[in-house]
Amino acid sequence: MSEEKLAEKKRAAEVERAARYGELYQMLGLKVVVRPDEGLEASWGGGVCKLEDLPTAIRRRTRDTTPSC
Repeated sequence: MSEEKLAEKKRAAEVERAARYGELYQMLGLKVVVRPDEGLEASWGGGVCKLEDLPTAIRRRTRDTTPSC
């Protein structure tokens, strides 16, 4: 299979997957906002959760900033 055909097939699979996830996120009412301070805020049909200082927590692999939601 040529590189062009392979890239086209891969892109089609990505578009299909994005559509499936998009439908799921819409059903759940999921929204994610990246704040200027690098914080994340995720909201869904069940509530809101602020993930404070997430990039730092991931880099340090600590649990001291685990969200309480």
